[in-house]
Amino acid sequence: MLLLDEPTASLDRQAIADVSTLISSLHEAGYAVVLSAHQPSVLTERCDEYWCLEQRCLQVSVFKQGAV
Repeated sequence: MLLLDEPTASLDRQAIADVSTLISSLHEAGYAVVLSAHQPSVLTERCDEYWCLEQRCLQVSVFKQGAV
C-alpha cells in the first residue's frame, strides 16, 4: 500500500502527468494507492473509487463504472 499526501502539490503540468502515470502503473501492478488532494480533479480520472470530505464528514463516495 502506498499512502500519498498531496502528491501533485506545487508541481507543473508535466510533473503532475508523470505522477499520475506512476500512480496508475503502481495500481496496475497490484498496489493499493491511497492519496489525499485538495484538487482531486487532476487524479480522479485514474481512480477506481474516491471519497469527498467536507468539514471532516464524508459527503460523497464514488465508485467508477467498471471498478472492482
